[in-house]
Amino acid sequence: MYGDVVRTGPAEVTVFMPEAHEAVGGRRSECIKSEFYDLLWPEKALFAARDKGVHAKRRKVWQYGFSPSAIETHERKTLKWIDELDKQIERKAKSGTVVNATDFFLWFTFDIMGDFTFRVKLLPRVLWVKDWYESVEWCQEQMLERLSKGSQLGAPDLASFFMEKSESSKTDPWLKCDSLLAILAGSEPTAQILTAIFHELSIHPKHIEKIHQELAGVCITDNNELAGLPHLNAVIQEAMRLHPNLLTGGSRKTTEKGVKIGDVYIPPHITVITPHYTIARREDCFEEATQFIPERWSTRPEMVVNSAAHVPFSVAPGMADYEIYNSEGYPEV
Repeated sequence: MYGDVVRTGPAEVTVFMPEAHEAVGGRRSECIKSEFYDLLWPEKALFAARDKGVHAKRRKVWQYGFSPSAIETHERKTLKWIDELDKQIERKAKSGTVVNATDFFLWFTFDIMGDFTFRVKLLPRVLWVKDWYESVEWCQEQMLERLSKGSQLGAPDLASFFMEKSESSKTDPWLKCDSLLAILAGSEPTAQILTAIFHELSIHPKHIEKIHQELAGVCITDNNELAGLPHLNAVIQEAMRLHPNLLTGGSRKTTEKGVKIGDVYIPPHITVITPHYTIARREDCFEEATQFIPERWSTRPEMVVNSAAHVPFSVAPGMADYEIYNSEGYPEV
């Protein structure tokens, strides 16, 4: 056994302690993003902003695009794509065709985010994008095309909110990669979560019937009502605990003061990795930690020994993927 802190590089440690999430990534943490986030340089994007002041300023633009009214508009758009996904699944089921559900969920979330970000249908056009650099350039082309149409397109999309808050929309260096961030943050993580949920439900079908019973008399297009269903939410939480979409949780770097995690002091200028997958499966944090037991989040709370070990998205402020999942994932499940 190596213990809870393992040196994994010349100036890098991996910390398997639940307290690490808040210590290095929380709102009050002085740690900054590591050099990993320079991967887009010289391009700019919210998730790659290592300077906290710069990040906070840009986050305000994103928060404008995720206001309650904006999310309500997004939720309305989402419903038509849910109907389309359901029709596709039903068509395949009737024909007896075996399909890869993960692919279906990815296509579904790409369609949603294309509509949400640019008001375009991404698939099948996105399929020809072969690598990271092509993806960045492709998003730039889509954003420039969208900017040329202005804001008179009916229901607002994310690009329209960006345009309103940009000093010069056509030359704003943030727009290209922030549009890529919107597509990726809203599509792949949500698709992974949906895959995890339905994977566990297929193995444990008894929970399907419980969810059906909860949904009786509930408006399934009302996220507020869905958020109040205890077993549905327990199933979602448990699936995300066992299969987090942020396996390593990103990486942070200590500043001049270093950082203290529990009783362990991490010196200055050290990169810290906090693996969500491993921490969420600690037996001292969850009873029967490797087992799918949704009741731990509802009727059997004693099975959760340390809830700090479960961070399905991130403890960082203003995480857009959380808002996106709430508007996409709940109604689809």
